[in-house]
Amino acid sequence: MQGKNAKSPYDFLCYYGRDGELAAIRKGDWKLHFLESSEKWGGKQPVKESLLDTKPTMPLPWLYNLATDIGETRNVADGKAKVVDRLTKLAHTFDSELTTEIRPSYVEK
Repeated sequence: MQGKNAKSPYDFLCYYGRDGELAAIRKGDWKLHFLESSEKWGGKQPVKESLLDTKPTMPLPWLYNLATDIGETRNVADGKAKVVDRLTKLAHTFDSELTTEIRPSYVEK
């Protein structure tokens, strides 16, 4: 965990909400949100630094460059249409493959 040169074995990571909906994707320094989080803890912090403090008033999708904005406070989606398109396609392709291959966890006999 402390390794400075540690690298993820994954090319990208998709995030899902509690309801199973695709919520976001991260690839490299970019993170793209498709859904507003249902976790409304933002704004309850004494310092306005939580990433949800700035999100509810912005239209989706939300794109963040985590290399320069780890707190996810500056949505740059408007100026990065190609990045948004690329990540959206990647996320929806992955989600489609995942849901096509889904298996029931319990089958009643």
